[in-house]
Amino acid sequence: IDAYGAQGGNAIGYATGWSSGSVNRSGGNGGRVQATLAVTPGQVLNLYVGGQGSTTTGGYNGGGTPASCGGTDVIWAGGGGATDIRVGGTALTDRILVAGGGGGSAGSASSSYVGTGGSGGGLTGGNGTSSSGSCLNGLGGTSSAGGTGGNQSCWCGSGSTASSGSLGNGASSTCSPSGLSTCSCSGSGCVSGAGGGGGYYGGGAGLSYAGGGGGSNYAGLGTSAVTHTQGVRTGNGTITISWGGVAGCLSERTPITVSVSGIAPSSPTITASPAGICAPGSVILTGNSPGNTIYWYTDSIDGVSIGNSASGAGFSVSLSSTTIYYAASYNGSCYSISRTPIAISVGIPSPPSVVTASPSSVCIGSSSFLNAISLGDSIHWYTDSVGGGSIGITPSGIDFLVTPTITTTYYAEAVNPGGCISASRTPILIYVNPLAIAPTLVTASPTTVCSSASSTLVAVSSGNTINWYTDSLGGSPIGSTSSGADFSVTPTITTTYYAESVTDPSVTTTYNYTGSLQSFTVPTGVSSLTIEAFGAQGGGGYSINLPGGRGARMKGTFAVTAGEVFDILVGGQGQTGTRTYDPQGNENGGGGGTFVVKNIGTVPYIIAGGGGGGPSTSYGTACSRISSEGDGQISTSGVTISCSSTGTGGSGGNGGVASGYMTGGAGGGFYSNGGNGGSHCATAIGGTSYLGGGAGGTGNRCYGSNNNGGYGGGGGGQLGGPGAGGGY
Repeated sequence: IDAYGAQGGNAIGYATGWSSGSVNRSGGNGGRVQATLAVTPGQVLNLYVGGQGSTTTGGYNGGGTPASCGGTDVIWAGGGGATDIRVGGTALTDRILVAGGGGGSAGSASSSYVGTGGSGGGLTGGNGTSSSGSCLNGLGGTSSAGGTGGNQSCWCGSGSTASSGSLGNGASSTCSPSGLSTCSCSGSGCVSGAGGGGGYYGGGAGLSYAGGGGGSNYAGLGTSAVTHTQGVRTGNGTITISWGGVAGCLSERTPITVSVSGIAPSSPTITASPAGICAPGSVILTGNSPGNTIYWYTDSIDGVSIGNSASGAGFSVSLSSTTIYYAASYNGSCYSISRTPIAISVGIPSPPSVVTASPSSVCIGSSSFLNAISLGDSIHWYTDSVGGGSIGITPSGIDFLVTPTITTTYYAEAVNPGGCISASRTPILIYVNPLAIAPTLVTASPTTVCSSASSTLVAVSSGNTINWYTDSLGGSPIGSTSSGADFSVTPTITTTYYAESVTDPSVTTTYNYTGSLQSFTVPTGVSSLTIEAFGAQGGGGYSINLPGGRGARMKGTFAVTAGEVFDILVGGQGQTGTRTYDPQGNENGGGGGTFVVKNIGTVPYIIAGGGGGGPSTSYGTACSRISSEGDGQISTSGVTISCSSTGTGGSGGNGGVASGYMTGGAGGGFYSNGGNGGSHCATAIGGTSYLGGGAGGTGNRCYGSNNNGGYGGGGGGQLGGPGAGGGY
């Protein structure tokens, strides 16, 4: 059964009185219900197809009727009728499937005072709407009650309340003030709202210019595979009934003759020389089907042959992109049933994707399986990123076993059937951990006991865990302790125990300052990382300068996914303002921040701020900086310094701000650069943001000193003030 309820009435007409003009408001669409209904031959289904409402009446089968009120401020319409099927009688209680009708619409000549009928259908019908006065609209019927009618509480303050829907019927509206020309039901302002849609339970009626609520759907006893859809039917409702299981009627048979002219030959075998090419060019195809002619195609079926050749003879093709050719055998009367394909690749393959190592961390002497995917290509394995000799070859997706003795980066290179090589190799890192040192000082106290008495075992292997066994090889541990800890045993017979050391399974990799961006790929099987980052120290400590501020230390544990790539910028120390004959003032660069950032999306995970450059002890000392203010901070904002002029620390990922004629450059942040410092002799440049590359700012060099900020956004130094540290 596929049943649709009817649309609510369209409010169409010409309003006069408060405001004059045409009104054209579409009623709410009817609902839909689809279901499989169990029936028996001869059973009678009573069908009620809902009708669309109008400006004077509700639609057939439960659409609410508008009142006749005489006012002209508003045009209104009745609700749409429900569509239903009744079994065993014609009462509303005999309904077994119902598609709700839409609510009627209403409106004035002004678009500010209009309403739309609620959609019919669903287990709860849609609510009517009103552009102003939220109390006026009728609500949709539910599976257990009719929708509530509108009221005047938010509009004229009191007065009429519209009727609510009921079982099977949308509510008919009542006369009430329009609230436009008047708040009394008189003259052009005495109007009817819209009627509610019929349904299992009908929608409530609206008042004034508000729409009525839609009726609800229902599926009862004997139905299955039910689907309810709200607000899809315009116009009158419909019912479509489909069934099967009835034998079809047979026609006379019409003959057609198929002649067999011969036996089709077998499909040819084919080869290509070369099997692929790295740039546009020619290839010789050869098909073999003894005694037959080979026809060549670029289509697997049908299509026009591009040429033919004798069995075993070459056929030259020119191609500029990867192409699949097809060969068919022909014996003079029949072609082979199928064509044999051969793919000729053109161009170099992409580097292998999804390169993995399982496991990605091994002990010395243990093995790991490498795997790389480049569909249709072979994988050549190396321990060099470029050049070097291949250590093995596998098909795409096939494991390659390696047994590294030290932590090693392996590289996968794709080679296609034509021998063309990918432009780069994809790396995969395997960490190799040293074997644990066998326990020393293994003791038992006492070494001789009576049966069922205890002895305390102790073994030492510094920093490792001790596993205890009663087998020299294999077996299962009987317990574990830390190195040097007691382990109690109670043997019943003379027993030899064995102590085995187990190293900490965690792997630590340290990235030092290089002056360029580095990267880390999360190994297979790893789901969390503990990251410890240190910002760089500011320049200083030479002759008349105090030491630079120390970089901050940040440490945290983060959830990660194997294969994620992190970019690492390790901050560089700010330069100290030295020259061949004497230092000159505060010319020390700020230290760079250290950043660990997720590559995709450029998401910062941890940032350790750099320290500020050290100030002079004999030049520009009218005010002094507290030592801790020069250190990298653990907050998300940099330090603000006020000394003759104010340098503002950055916040929210932005660089700091410098001010004053002789101040150093401000530190760069994650998103934006630090501000430039004073311009005495030469401008001290602020540090560059992480997103801008993280370069340190250039210092004032007019006195021959080197005082640049450190990599990671350190600000350049200036005669009157040192550069600031980079950071978040």
